[in-house]
Amino acid sequence: MQIRHSRPVRRRTRLAVAAGTALGLAITAGPAAWATQPRPARAGHTAVDNATGKAGGSRGDRQFYDARTGDTPRARQALRDRAAAAAARPAAKDLRRSLGNQAVLDMDGVTGTPRQVARLDGFLTGPHRGTPVDIALRYVSQHLVAFGLSQADLATLHLRQDYTDIAGIHHLSFVQTVDGTEVFGNGLKAHVTRDGALISVQGSPVAGAAAPAVNSRAAVRTAAEAITRA
Repeated sequence: MQIRHSRPVRRRTRLAVAAGTALGLAITAGPAAWATQPRPARAGHTAVDNATGKAGGSRGDRQFYDARTGDTPRARQALRDRAAAAAARPAAKDLRRSLGNQAVLDMDGVTGTPRQVARLDGFLTGPHRGTPVDIALRYVSQHLVAFGLSQADLATLHLRQDYTDIAGIHHLSFVQTVDGTEVFGNGLKAHVTRDGALISVQGSPVAGAAAPAVNSRAAVRTAAEAITRA
């Protein structure tokens, strides 16, 4: 027995095949096209030129600059030393010990504050009452010395976003604002369950942040001087 398909069915089939073919071509061509794009450096990594495979790229390339990577072996070692010193603070060691053998306390070598506080085998706290914002800030306030922060630093944190996912987990994002100026790239992130348990804290907040006086008349002669002032 033969079944004749109507024209609309055949048309939909042709459209589906055409769409699938176009998607396949895009996927096939994608990596080749991406290979020509410069890859930005990440924290702890050095910018790499994709064409040569060498760090730094050519002089004409514009690379992503991140002070946390360090630009010399000595600078990178200094960042590692500062992170180790921050992790060795008695209060930080006590916090790590209190979280158990699966604790994660990753310090930022630039700020000397935690880049990540978490546990691989559980939550930082049990369920608590209160808003997710209160729960997150209360935990940081209780461990200010371990975090390398002060109450004044805590006051610079302002909620930017409270996103709730399908599981009811609140993903909080705080920015730091000093004298009306927002700190770029640092702040605080926290994740709180539906019943008020704190999952983790990140963000490398800046301790003792102060907005520098702006002198529009001061001349900047080199790129290195501009980065230093910034």
